[in-house]
Amino acid sequence: MNQSASDRRHEDELTLSDLITPLVRYKWRFLMVWLVCILITGLTVAYLRPNFTSSGTIYFESSAGGSTNIGLFAPLMGGDGDLASHQQILAGRRLASDVIEKLGLNAELEGPREYLPERPHFWRWKLEGTPESFERGLRVRSVRLHEAVYRPITYQLHFTDSEHFTVLGPGDKRQVAEGRLGQLVTTPTGSFVLDAAGDTTVQSQTRFDLKLVPVQLAIRDFQDSLVVIGSSARSPRDQHSLIEVRYSHPSPFMAREVVDTLIDSFLNLNRYWETTVSRATMEFVREQLEAMKLDMDQAYDRLSQFQAESGLVRLDPQLEEEVASLVQLEAKLREERLRLFNLNMLRDSLDEQRTDVHLSAFVDEPLIRQFVMELAQLDGEIAAMQTEFQPGYPPLRRLQSVRGEKTAALREALGNFRKKAEAGIDELREEIERYRAQFSQLPAKSRSLAEYVRSTTLFENLYLELLREKQRASIAEASTLSNFRRVDAPLLPLRESSPNAKRWLLLGTGLGLLVATLVVLVPAFTVRWFTSADEVRRQFSQLPVFGVLPRRQRTPRRASAHVIEHNAQSPFAEAIRLMRANVLHTMAGRAQQVLLLTSAMPGDGKSSIVSNLACSLARAPRVNRVLLIDADMHHPSLQGVFDLPQSPGLSDYLNGDVDRDRIIYPVQLDGDAKLDLIPAGPVPPVPADLVETEAMARLIEYARQNYTFTLIDTAPYPAVALATILAPLADRTLSVCSVGRTHRVVFRQHLEDLQRVSRHNGLVLNLISVDDAPYIYGYGYGNDRTGRNGTGGNGLAKTRKSPQRGDRAMVKES
Repeated sequence: MNQSASDRRHEDELTLSDLITPLVRYKWRFLMVWLVCILITGLTVAYLRPNFTSSGTIYFESSAGGSTNIGLFAPLMGGDGDLASHQQILAGRRLASDVIEKLGLNAELEGPREYLPERPHFWRWKLEGTPESFERGLRVRSVRLHEAVYRPITYQLHFTDSEHFTVLGPGDKRQVAEGRLGQLVTTPTGSFVLDAAGDTTVQSQTRFDLKLVPVQLAIRDFQDSLVVIGSSARSPRDQHSLIEVRYSHPSPFMAREVVDTLIDSFLNLNRYWETTVSRATMEFVREQLEAMKLDMDQAYDRLSQFQAESGLVRLDPQLEEEVASLVQLEAKLREERLRLFNLNMLRDSLDEQRTDVHLSAFVDEPLIRQFVMELAQLDGEIAAMQTEFQPGYPPLRRLQSVRGEKTAALREALGNFRKKAEAGIDELREEIERYRAQFSQLPAKSRSLAEYVRSTTLFENLYLELLREKQRASIAEASTLSNFRRVDAPLLPLRESSPNAKRWLLLGTGLGLLVATLVVLVPAFTVRWFTSADEVRRQFSQLPVFGVLPRRQRTPRRASAHVIEHNAQSPFAEAIRLMRANVLHTMAGRAQQVLLLTSAMPGDGKSSIVSNLACSLARAPRVNRVLLIDADMHHPSLQGVFDLPQSPGLSDYLNGDVDRDRIIYPVQLDGDAKLDLIPAGPVPPVPADLVETEAMARLIEYARQNYTFTLIDTAPYPAVALATILAPLADRTLSVCSVGRTHRVVFRQHLEDLQRVSRHNGLVLNLISVDDAPYIYGYGYGNDRTGRNGTGGNGLAKTRKSPQRGDRAMVKES
């Protein structure tokens, strides 16, 4: 029966069974790969170096109306600083350079292990490690190299006694300095301090290699291990921020010390900036007070003189209110002019390619102060890199590009604020001119008195405001209190932060499952041949399976031993008998049968199967006569199996050279069993032309009339067309499929073509492993008690699964 398109489409669909079958079949391979991945992950984790993370927290409070602000002249770091900017400063190059040099993070000391800080593997740390073990050994601190040093420098230290050592320079190994533990050692390229931690005592004649790395080369590694996290919360009056600093290092003591040093440096830097800005504010207010005091005294003198000369002492109440309003407007005008003046100073500093942090102290715009602070930070980093690298150094060019973008943004912000200030000044001027126009309508004496009162009141108000600013600036300069507070001091980490053993093992387990699945499934779905008997059954479920033959064990070569199975108790012989039972079942109640055996590819084992099946049928009690025809005239082999001559044979008969009786050879088997064989004869030029003759049809009809079973061995199809020519003459065509060898596409094409010309078709599965059919080969026939192949012992082994119904049952007619 032909296979429909829907059936083929169903067979090509990937099902869950398709995925599970290879995993079950190769379960030991799957488990082995999985366990190997887990083992590799475990070993990798065991030999990693543990890292320890210490953290500290800084608290920052920005007050909206507290004493930390000093009116119009609020200092840069006084309370309106941006949280992101503070985080950038903490993670910036300036503080990183200070910490690296102070703690010697740019120094590597190599020598005898007993004098160096311990760096155990993860397994050793978990088994026997203690934090105290990291605190011993020699340490290098306060490392400073000259700006002209761009590459690492390696010195040799030779200890002359337990405290003193000599320093040999690189290259010629000349002595460049002498040193002592705990004291500063100065070399031609820089300086450093070598300390002995704990009870470490260095023996004389001990040598060490000291590698000093320029700070600019060590900053990247430092910043990779540093994490700065900020969070803020705002209330109606205050904004609270927390900044957490984390640092990871192979030594828990060094991790804690780095965080502590970094926070101290940050607080000192902020305190320095606050003090500097407060001093600048104080100096500015002092200068303004002196000028304002002189103007105020002159205004009072003029008012007193006019009152004495004119006799007018006070203004009427309405005019006095108008003068007070005018004074307020002029005070606002002065503030706006001062604001515009400060903005202009900042603009001029940008034009001169400099960023003066102090100027931002006199600008009450938080956005401007933020930009100025960021530019000052960038200028510091650029200046540090310019002394160490060439102008074309890529990181330097990137920083300059960022500074250009920040400068452009600041220019734009300054322009917007300047326009706003100029517009405010113009409005105030118009309002003031309106008041002056009203005053011009007054009598001369009243107008003069109003002008003197206005001038005196204005200078007095400004003077009092400056006095208050001076008082606040004095308090800020004297206290120099910062809005930053250390909340959580860094603690000594007692547990490693990495590697995370649980996470690694979970990752290794998951990765092992993935790798093991791919190792099993990729070959199963990428190979071109069938990989299991179940796959063949599933794809061609409409065809009956007549035989499931195991892979045969190799035996010593003897006559026909490589084809005919002589061990009657072997799994292969039992499978042949089962196949014989299936064939006998198909002929129940019918006349003699003609079976055609073919395959899709050479070497699938059809000749071996047809020879053993013919022998087994000849031994069956209900079978009278068996004829075996070798119709594979391209590569004949059956005459060699039974030690018979090849000629005269089938080709001679089809050519009309010999009679039919001369090509039939009797073969005597063991006991009374026997069969007849027709060899292929000489190989003709075109075998297909001979097979299509009437003589071949008459020969098969003669065999059907005179033999119980006629077995025809023909050439593989589609390599050779003989199978499609002989299939219509046979009662059933059996196609041999060798698991692990037969090509899927070729075998499907083979069956589709045969089903068009054959009456009935069937399958024979060859080279099946015991893992593919444990229920069939669970009984180990022919195995002795030691498990070796033979005929001794009871000949039985315990089965793993009972035979499934239908595997030993006779095949029903399809």
